[in-house]
Amino acid sequence: MLKKLVYKIARIDQRRVILDAYLYKNIKDGYAGGSLENSNSLIVTTSKIDNVFKDFLLQEQTILSEIILNENISVKSIEDNAKEILGPYEHIINYFEINACDSVQQLKDIYHAMQVESDYLVSMREGFISTLTVIMSIKDEKNNEVIESSKSLIKGLSEVLGRHGIIVNGIITEQNVDIIVVAKWTSLLSSKYGHILAGEIVHLSNDEEG
Repeated sequence: MLKKLVYKIARIDQRRVILDAYLYKNIKDGYAGGSLENSNSLIVTTSKIDNVFKDFLLQEQTILSEIILNENISVKSIEDNAKEILGPYEHIINYFEINACDSVQQLKDIYHAMQVESDYLVSMREGFISTLTVIMSIKDEKNNEVIESSKSLIKGLSEVLGRHGIIVNGIITEQNVDIIVVAKWTSLLSSKYGHILAGEIVHLSNDEEG
C-alpha cells in the first residue's frame, strides 16, 4: 500500500501539481523525497519513543527534538525547547498511545496539546508550509469507538489549520504494527508529499505491509 502510494505521488510530482516543486537532493531509502533534510522537526509523545522510530526519521536528515507530553505543555515550552536549534520547528509529529479504559481523558489531553502546537505553528510561520502529523497508537484490541474518535479529532484539526497553511495528516495504528511501517508513513506524511495529501488519515492494522 505504501509503495503504491509513493509511486502515485511521484507521478503527481512529475506533473508539477505538488505544492512544493523544489528539486531536493535524493536520500537513499528515504520516503520524504529529500524535503525533510535540514528542517526542524519536533516529536511530542506520551511516553519515551522507540529509537528505531527516531533513527528512521533521522535517516531523512531532519533535525529532530523530542518533548514528553505533560499537562504543562505551552507555546513557551515549545519555544524554549527550540532554543537549541536554528530557527523554529517546521514539522511537529505527535505520537500518542491510547488505552480504551481512559480514552476520553487521553483524547482531551491530546486535544489540548495540539491546540498549543497549533498556536505555535500559526505564530511561527515564516513563508514555509508547516506540517502537523498525528499518530494515534491504539493499545487495546480493535476498538472502533476510540478509532473513530481519533479520526474525528484529526479531521477537525485538518479543516481548521488548513486555512492557516498548516498541513495536518494522521495515522491510526493498531496493536503489533511494525514501528518501521509507522515511521515510513510518518516520514511521507510530514514531507512535501503530505502537502497534497492534506487531511489524509492512514489506518494501519496488524496485517499492513510497508
